[in-house]
Amino acid sequence: MASPLVIAVRTRQAVVQLAEQSPARIRRALVTQGTRGLGWRGAPLPADVRSRLRAGGAVLAWVGAVQSLDINMLSVISEGGPLLVVVESAPSSAALAAWLATVSMQRSPTLRLARGPLPRCLHPEFRGDLQVQLSGSALPVAQVAACSRCALRHACAGATSGTAVLPRAQPVSNQFDWVQTGPALVAPLGAQAVWPQGVPAAERMRHLWLLEGDRLRRFHCAAAAWSDADLAHTTDELGQAWLDVSSKARLDDFAADLAPLRQLHPAEDNGDGSWRPGVWRRDHGDPFGAEETRLLALIGGLRGLIVDIGAGPIRYLQTLSDLIVRGHVRYLAVEPDLPALERTAAALPGALLTQGIGEQLPVRTGQADHVLMLRSFNHLHDVPAAFAEATRVARPGASLLVVDNVAFGLLRTPSQLARAHAVPVSETPFEHYRNANADAALAAIEHTGQWTVTEVRAVVPGAANQWLVRAQKR
Repeated sequence: MASPLVIAVRTRQAVVQLAEQSPARIRRALVTQGTRGLGWRGAPLPADVRSRLRAGGAVLAWVGAVQSLDINMLSVISEGGPLLVVVESAPSSAALAAWLATVSMQRSPTLRLARGPLPRCLHPEFRGDLQVQLSGSALPVAQVAACSRCALRHACAGATSGTAVLPRAQPVSNQFDWVQTGPALVAPLGAQAVWPQGVPAAERMRHLWLLEGDRLRRFHCAAAAWSDADLAHTTDELGQAWLDVSSKARLDDFAADLAPLRQLHPAEDNGDGSWRPGVWRRDHGDPFGAEETRLLALIGGLRGLIVDIGAGPIRYLQTLSDLIVRGHVRYLAVEPDLPALERTAAALPGALLTQGIGEQLPVRTGQADHVLMLRSFNHLHDVPAAFAEATRVARPGASLLVVDNVAFGLLRTPSQLARAHAVPVSETPFEHYRNANADAALAAIEHTGQWTVTEVRAVVPGAANQWLVRAQKR
């Protein structure tokens, strides 16, 4: 989980005085306090003060209750650069809901929202775009009064800290390794009776064989995070076992880096005390290339305003760039990861890019002609909230395209695994929160009650690990 953005909250007068310093001194003050966030309460800051603070690298945060955050001033304050609005005390859910409804109609790409230190129970409908931590600021008296009578106050992080209470699922990996053990063996007739000696019965689901000509290579999966049921579902039911044929530490082109495999038969108990191991062999074709070609054709046919939840898939940017240059589309991407935004900005001139999350889209209601979730579904923290937002911003007749991947297993040699593990964990963090198939997206779409599903392509054996769901707004 990403660390919360620390906001140094000062009095309005202190913030104005800081703005009188040079940009270098402002930047030094921010570095000293360990944050780029500078917050204040009260009336909006004058335009010249905001300009000088931003020149010094400050991200401005207007902090307060909904009653003190003048909606009419939000777009004005955010005109000159990023503005974070921290909703600190809103014990009335009705008041907050009305405020958010109005703000959602005026959201600009530079305006972001965050929750203050109140517990989630006081305003459950607002989760915020960013997770923040307020420093140099006491908790509101309203919070103390509201929480002092709650039996759950000792278990609620929001009651005792300045961090917004955002429930987060534990991240998971979307890939596991089958590692070759021992030399290749000559295959017996039909490769039906092969089993390594001395392997406990409990370990048998974690072995498979790869048949290459008249020889067999044995592979073992030792990933403790993956249960036998997970392995059986991913490998046997979905057919997601691939042979790593690359010499790379990080795989970035599955069509070139992975060879497709076909299962001759799954691992199974013969019923007489003996065990039949799973056997695979290399297959032909390019499942990844076929899926990508079709997806690029779908994207290439879009016209109008595209709202893209996630801006990471660089492989689609040439197609999007052509659409933008020709004037066929206007493109807005909402992405929480700043480096991903910067990469997309460099490769996609003419796009409108904003840092944010799918659960709070900075788009007016009913404006989007197309909503895209291209490999972002499994990254969503709150699937129902994200699809509610996608539904809100889409006009009647708009299209929705959701694409993502299920988990997969890679057959590797020990040297290939060592090369992959040499990559620092910080460069390959687990950012997935699920490894869903198309049925999960289908359920989320149908739950809104406002879309007609037009196509579902689930992952099946013999296909790539990519699924697709399309729908049209009623």
